[in-house]
Amino acid sequence: MSDEKQWALALGAIAEIYGRELNSTALRVYYEIFKEEGFTVNQINQASKHLLKTREFTSMPTPAEFINAIKGSNEDQAELQSHIVLQAVRGDSQIFTDPVTQHLMTTRWMVDRLKETLVEREEHFFVRDFKEAYIAYSNTKDSLKQIGSIPPKIQGMIEKIGV
Repeated sequence: MSDEKQWALALGAIAEIYGRELNSTALRVYYEIFKEEGFTVNQINQASKHLLKTREFTSMPTPAEFINAIKGSNEDQAELQSHIVLQAVRGDSQIFTDPVTQHLMTTRWMVDRLKETLVEREEHFFVRDFKEAYIAYSNTKDSLKQIGSIPPKIQGMIEKIGV
């Protein structure tokens, strides 16, 4: 069975439960959005189950609702990433795979500097500020495109002076 047919079956099943028939244009839109996000058919099936269990509305879930069911909201991601950063500050790994976290921890905050200056009683202020910055960057595609747009020579200079 082709990839698109598997997607059509997965989306068609939830659409039928919500009393909606998805035409080929709607299926294509969902398919393109999910492929752009890198989702698998299995993730869509799991998200469908989650939405059927937790969603109170009787209309077909939007692509954004599927994305939130799979990835979590920006707020959820910000909370998770703030804990990953705090673990790094406390001496654990410093590898940040999330592009927004990587950007924030190389341009706005530095792990080594936080290790020296962040005291436990003030961590909640850092977490608050980090989450606000994370959400701000995550809410716009343009800001994510700008991440990494600093020329390597300038990035090296920034890292040397610790800005």
